[in-house]
Amino acid sequence: GSVLIGHTLSCDLRRLDMEGQLAYVDVSSLHASLRPPLGEGRPGAMSLRRLAAAYLGESIHGGGRKHCAVQDAETAMRIYNLLIRQRELANA
Repeated sequence: GSVLIGHTLSCDLRRLDMEGQLAYVDVSSLHASLRPPLGEGRPGAMSLRRLAAAYLGESIHGGGRKHCAVQDAETAMRIYNLLIRQRELANA
């Protein structure tokens, strides 16, 4: 089967009434350091904008640009690939 890769996918899947029907990986849950300190933002998830800046050195959703689902998907996948490579290298 396929695995969906993205950022805070449970919210999207819940809105589509598909929660629990698909296997998925949320990039914000791959590493404990991605979680903001208590009292900052939503517990357990760092924004995709902040993840892109921290891991890719890129700015998304800024400068008056509108939210783009394609950009979000591409960014989440790039972060996933980077973190998986880092994990593999650490375990080698």
